Amino acid sequence: MPFTRLCRQAAPILAAALLAGCGTASGPGSAVGGSSPGAPLDDQWVVAVDGRVASGLAPVVWFRDATDDKLLVAYDWSGHETGTIRVTAFEPFGALQSPDGTAIVLLHARPASGGTVIGRARGSVVWADDSAYLCAFRTESGGVYLPTMMPATPPAPPGAFIGLGAKGALFLDDPRAGKSRLVARFGVFGDHGGPAVLACTVTGDRAVVGTTFGDVVVAAVHAVRLSDGSPVGASGFAAQPTAGLMATLASPDGRLVALGSTSGVWSSADNHFVIRDVDSGATLATVDGGIVAFSDDNNRVLTVTHIDNSNERELYRLVDWHTGRVVWSSEFLASTILRRPGTGDLLVQPWNYRPIPGTKNTRQPFTSPIVVHADGTVSPLPTEVRPLDY
Repeated sequence: MPFTRLCRQAAPILAAALLAGCGTASGPGSAVGGSSPGAPLDDQWVVAVDGRVASGLAPVVWFRDATDDKLLVAYDWSGHETGTIRVTAFEPFGALQSPDGTAIVLLHARPASGGTVIGRARGSVVWADDSAYLCAFRTESGGVYLPTMMPATPPAPPGAFIGLGAKGALFLDDPRAGKSRLVARFGVFGDHGGPAVLACTVTGDRAVVGTTFGDVVVAAVHAVRLSDGSPVGASGFAAQPTAGLMATLASPDGRLVALGSTSGVWSSADNHFVIRDVDSGATLATVDGGIVAFSDDNNRVLTVTHIDNSNERELYRLVDWHTGRVVWSSEFLASTILRRPGTGDLLVQPWNYRPIPGTKNTRQPFTSPIVVHADGTVSPLPTEVRPLDY
């Protein structure tokens, strides 16, 4: 979401949470720990790597090294290491890779070797499909949202505060050129959510945006042209399909949306999502379980259902949504997901926690990634690493 890093829920919001630098690392999609809210979103640097490490024709996936906290490691989709970035950081840092891995947004860190700073990023950013531009939500004036806090009105508990919020705006940023353009005014930043990007495609000239509650996109979903901010798509493409709050996910090209209820979406096989065409509004398919990712070619979706109503172990299925055929399924610990550009392949990263000897960190996530191909075959990456996004 929206950017290639996908998690168990709405990817765009998880991306924003990652780069917000707040909270504690407790599971897939959790925020980076150790920072104050607000201002950290100004401390973001866009880093590019050498073409021998990654390119549009040879995409890579970035991970954190299994033992070195300051080292990022790139692997191609066959599992071969192609390069590294060593960072300088004095606090926990975030990293958000572009779809092909040719660039990374670093939060609270700069490259010491292996990468070159090419620009800045500000606000809640999402990579565009071309790995060059960023879609970003900021305030109407272009600033990073900083909550203006005031005492809550009784009967709120003593010492409770509320945020006054601010109107949001979608910007298209070109980090290399240092340019930014306001695309459209949308949404309001608040205590429990705000505007988010579900899909950002420069080649397709559109973005799909929505409003969040917590970490789920639940309302006001619509599509706009990046070129001029004008609306695009059928007026009812994101109409509520089920009871309860609506969870929404968009395909990377912004042509499809998956809609389902947030009420137990991932807890029961009885739950389902509907897939709709953005341009026509037509319902194209109904898929059992909770959809957590579209493949980059739009032909597959990855679904998840909690096992025994637990969010620790889950049943993942790769589904040809056109026919409903399940091409692959397996049980894993809760996982993060990445798309392979231009294909139906997905990378599943099951999270396994254990302490790191000699440190105070007693709950560090590790993963042994698995490439699930569009035809249902599987290729494990022959290494154990730490996920990039925690």
